[in-house]
Parts: sequence; structure tokens; C-alpha cells
Amino acid sequence: MPEPAIQQSLFPEGFELVAAAKRALRDLDLERARRVLDSAQRRGVRVSDVAMIDAALEFLAPLLSDPPAGQPGLARIVQATEAAWRAGTLSRPTAEFVDDVVAGFWSRRAGAESFLGGEPQVHRGVLELVLGNGAAAYRSLRASLDAGHAQRAELWSYLADAAILRGRSEEAATYRVRALVLGAQAVDLLRCRWPTLLELHDELRRSHDDAVARELLLPRLWLAGQLDIRPQDAWFGGSLESSAITAQSPLAERLRRFSELLCVDRSRPAGEVDEARREAMAELAPDLFAEYMRACRERERRGRL
Repeated sequence: MPEPAIQQSLFPEGFELVAAAKRALRDLDLERARRVLDSAQRRGVRVSDVAMIDAALEFLAPLLSDPPAGQPGLARIVQATEAAWRAGTLSRPTAEFVDDVVAGFWSRRAGAESFLGGEPQVHRGVLELVLGNGAAAYRSLRASLDAGHAQRAELWSYLADAAILRGRSEEAATYRVRALVLGAQAVDLLRCRWPTLLELHDELRRSHDDAVARELLLPRLWLAGQLDIRPQDAWFGGSLESSAITAQSPLAERLRRFSELLCVDRSRPAGEVDEARREAMAELAPDLFAEYMRACRERERRGRL
């Protein structure tokens, strides 16, 4: 099959049809996009964009059955896109293309509201991040977190991504820890801007289900030296102190509690140790705790050199 550049020189009209289908889709005009795409396919255009647009149309059609798409409709698409990607029914390139479509449509109609459609579900910061507007995403996310949404793990994760776009990697790491401790299951890995996190999740998924892989992210990142937890990061007060999770609980729940205890342990001033918490960590995940203690001793040894 000819390379795309060669195809374009052979079938310039077909490629213009593909571009026209993309433009129609970015207006969320699915009927026009389908007509144009069908015309391109009849002309024999064979590029990855055709399959991606076709998949995006199939995905969006049931979500836009009652046009025009208002803010609640866009929020529904944003949520459904992440869910479909997580379930494996939508590829990452197609999901990212759908995000680009929705963000572009929203940007031409955006108001001042922090959450799409008025309901506190999908934050505008998600679409600002898709558009690459790090400063705008940071401002709106920070304002919402300070206005009563500080327990929303996904908002802290988005704030970390906004900090990355602004070149603030150390600040991003602090927010990332908070997101993973508050709720690794809620972190949006589709839109995550930190390749290290995505690569680790992919690696963990080879031997664990998604829920377990997500709960392993924080301890594995800390063990690898990719995320640090410092005494000044003790934002949680007593909110992580009590738990009914035991050694008999499901693995993902045990690992979530292990990560909470790891965060509490590493947030203590240097030299302070709570043996009861460490014993709880050992009961929850013995092998992981052994790795953790070896790493603690090695870091203490390096600190004395």
C-alpha cells in the first residue's frame, strides 16, 4: 500500500475530503462528517485518519442523538471517552481525537462556569488541558479545589498536569502524590501528561488488573525515586488515620491502604517512626513492605554519607 504522502499526491481530492470530514466532526455535525467520509472511502483513500474518523463517528453517534450538544452533552462525551478508553473499546489515538474535537467545539462556546453543564462532574480544566492552555487550566482547577472540591483526586491529577504544562515539575509531583493517595481509581490516565506514570501503569497491567495496577502506582513510583513524599507535604491531617481494611480485604483495597500509610510514614519528620503503622503495612502487603524498608534504610544510609 502506498505511503500516506504518496497517496496524497495520487488522490489529492480524497485527502481534501478527509480534511473536510474532520472539519465537520469538529463542528459536531455528524451527518455531514459521515457523508464526506463515505465519499472519501468510495474514492479509495486508505489512511489511518479514515479509520479513526469512522471510529469517532460510531462512538459519538449515540451520545449526540439529541443535538445540538450543550454543556451537559459535552460533559457526557468527556466522561464516556475516558470510560471507553479504560474499557479498551476506544483506542488512545481515537480517544485523543475525540477529546480534540470536543475541546475545540467547547472553546468556541465556553462560558465562565467551572464545571460543564452546571453539575460538578466534568471540570473545564480537562478541556483547557486538551487545548494546551496550562495557565487557564491551573487557575480554574486551583479555584475549584479551594472552593470545596479538595477531596476530588482527579482534580489534583489535572492540576499536576497543568503544572507540568507550566514547567513546574516539583509542584506537579506534590499534586500527583495527593491525587494517588486520595483516589488512584479516579485518576484520568487518558489525559495524563506524565509519561513515566503511563509507562509504569502499562507495565503493571501486564501482571495485574487495572484496579490493582492503579493502587501500586504510588508505592512503585516512590520506590523508583520518581515521586518524593516530604514532611511539608502532610496535607491530610488525621484523614488517613483510621481504616477497616485488613489483611483479608481484596488486594486493591489493601494496596490503597498501604499507599495511605506509606504517605503518612514518609511525611513524618526525619528520625520519627510509628511502629504500629509499619506493622499494619507489613500485614497488608508483606513483600512490598520488605521492599519499602530496604529502600528506607538505603536512603537513610545515603543521607548519612
